[in-house]
Amino acid sequence: MAAGGKRSKAQRKQDVKRRKQEQGEKEAPEAAAAPAASPSGANLPFPVDGDACLAWLLHPITPEEFFRDYWEQKPLHIQRKKPGYYGSLFNYKVIEGALQSPGLKFARNINIARFEGDEGKVMYNKEDDAKADLKYVKEKLADGCSVQCMHPQQFSTEVRSLVSTLEQFFGCLIGANSYYTPGEQQGFAPHYDDVEVFMLQVEGSKKWKLFKPPEDEGKPGELAYEYSRDFEEDELEEQIWEGELSVGDLLYFPRGTVHCGVAVGDTASHHLTVSAYQRCCWADYIERLLPRAVALARDEDVDFRQGLPVNYFRYMGAVHEEMEEKDDDKSEDESELGDIPQKEDVALQRVEKHRLRAYFKREFERRMGKLIDMAVDLDGQADDAAAEFITFRLPPVEKAEKAKLKEDDIPPTLEIRWKDPEAIRVTIDQTETGMSIEVMHSFNNARETHMDGSDTTQVGKIEMEESVLKALVALCTARKEFFKVKDLPELDRAGQVALVKKLAAEGLLELDRAGQVALVKKLAAE
Repeated sequence: MAAGGKRSKAQRKQDVKRRKQEQGEKEAPEAAAAPAASPSGANLPFPVDGDACLAWLLHPITPEEFFRDYWEQKPLHIQRKKPGYYGSLFNYKVIEGALQSPGLKFARNINIARFEGDEGKVMYNKEDDAKADLKYVKEKLADGCSVQCMHPQQFSTEVRSLVSTLEQFFGCLIGANSYYTPGEQQGFAPHYDDVEVFMLQVEGSKKWKLFKPPEDEGKPGELAYEYSRDFEEDELEEQIWEGELSVGDLLYFPRGTVHCGVAVGDTASHHLTVSAYQRCCWADYIERLLPRAVALARDEDVDFRQGLPVNYFRYMGAVHEEMEEKDDDKSEDESELGDIPQKEDVALQRVEKHRLRAYFKREFERRMGKLIDMAVDLDGQADDAAAEFITFRLPPVEKAEKAKLKEDDIPPTLEIRWKDPEAIRVTIDQTETGMSIEVMHSFNNARETHMDGSDTTQVGKIEMEESVLKALVALCTARKEFFKVKDLPELDRAGQVALVKKLAAEGLLELDRAGQVALVKKLAAE
């Protein structure tokens, strides 16, 4: 839980709206050996716990090795020699089924393209948002075109479960696309992306080449903030990796890695790309933090409302910097600039230009130091970012079980915890009338619009009284650990019962085994 006490709800809503997405031979880990059941009843090849799911995805590399040696640093090819590793996670037949029901639309759910040498990538879509028909897709595949299926989590239970579980681990929106390419064909031109890429080879084989990003693009390629244009072959920089992905393999590479691949042999290649960390860097955090910090400092400290030096244009600006660099008499050592000029001397410009410039810089730096000390609300910004994530992420794999509990259903010794702490966020706002507390959750979120830029949201929100704050803190602190209802702090018996009723009615609580059995019987009786 993080407190956002220095922003209003209106500001948070504006921020949320503005920032939503457009984006070996060891034995398998024990968790992966016993797949969890999906909501549809099918077996998943991965566990639906975030930590365990990442361990399955990277096996036999450990998450510790991955984050130490590869994450945001260099590519990783995991060659498992286990064609069944991904099980029935995703395949081309699922795409064929989706083309018929619910139907896929060009540019929104599906792209058809072919790399044609000097012409680069050529698109074979029909009109944007036109419904793609299976016959046309098969014809283009026969012509050597590739099929890109976007956001398969919207119609595939298995991909949705994988994406939702990885969102639980990473704490950011996770994207998914699949690429089906006929044998000996290349669908897309060399390019780099603005996301961390995990390629899961689910059918056939593909040979990949990875390159460093070009340095003269006018924007940084390393850990790229934006995706690139398509590159010509003679524009490619140093090749950093080349290899073949077979079924069951995984290839990871950081954002900004130029990549291109060709399907191997006569059999089509199909890989599922899972992507993370789009717009999730320190610059994003600071960019969103500073404007509100400046506004708060302006309102609360008169020092920030004092006027700039009179006609400072006479000595500040690029031209004056050039002049200063050419002044052989100017001291390079700030300690030799003398005492800080008096305010009236600065206004009337009665001192040397380099001292006026030094005065301006020192006044700026002094206020920047105060800004960080008094106005930068790190927890509040984290709270805002988490609220946005909760609003647009997928719902958890395990659905919420809403229950209308009575007091008799809630004995003091009943043990409770959050159903899924990663899907729940407690936010706090300081308003003119007092403290406003809200419990947000993603159990109601729709998978059908995940990552498609839709304005619709079904995020759950519950208004809470200030008196339950400490109890909510206890739940957040406990995370996955059970504790007794009677231990909810600063509430009497009636308050404890009322809080549990309210949270259980939204399906946000998990009861201990005895309580869960009683709940199941109660729901069955109703």
